[in-house]
Amino acid sequence: MPNNICKFVAQENNGGDLYPLHYVFETHEQIFDKWRILAHYRMHYVYKGNAVLHTQNGKFELKKGDVFFCFPSVPYGLESVSDFQYYYIGYTGTRALRIMNKLDVNEKNCVFLGFEQTENLWKMPLNFSPEAIKYYSEGILLCVFAEIANKQSNFSQDKIADVPIQMKKYIDDNMSNSELSLDMIAKHFSYNKKYLSKIFHR
Repeated sequence: MPNNICKFVAQENNGGDLYPLHYVFETHEQIFDKWRILAHYRMHYVYKGNAVLHTQNGKFELKKGDVFFCFPSVPYGLESVSDFQYYYIGYTGTRALRIMNKLDVNEKNCVFLGFEQTENLWKMPLNFSPEAIKYYSEGILLCVFAEIANKQSNFSQDKIADVPIQMKKYIDDNMSNSELSLDMIAKHFSYNKKYLSKIFHR
């Protein structure tokens, strides 16, 4: 198993911006034996395997290509299921909070599916200097936020109107499947289950 890699960025916190703190590649098995609490935000990318994210709003299954977030002062836990490895960037700043508020990224909407296209971005900065890591980490954060915004904007009004119809047809077609669940529907449509639920209720 490869060792963990943790890179700290050059210190220059202006408080009002999107400010990366560190960039980490985590390879150790995650055991959920107690709640963890952070003093900053974290954006994670699942590089390999499966895990469960425990939050006080429920459990979220994680798989390769998922992006998930953890928040300051909000308890969470990670539990490896199979060969779980992931990258994450710790960050802070009021701009970060504004972006997440605009994109509806919060403790109830913290897992986003289908971000495999960003994998090469996450792998790039392992050999960068601390100064370069700072700029590159900020770029990763902004690229992933842009992908989230793009996925959300792709739900044009016409598509939003179509989604409940497509979901109803999928449910009708799979009614006899004992594994039918909101998770299964969300995976089929490649959207976060809470976001999809919100669309369905409109």
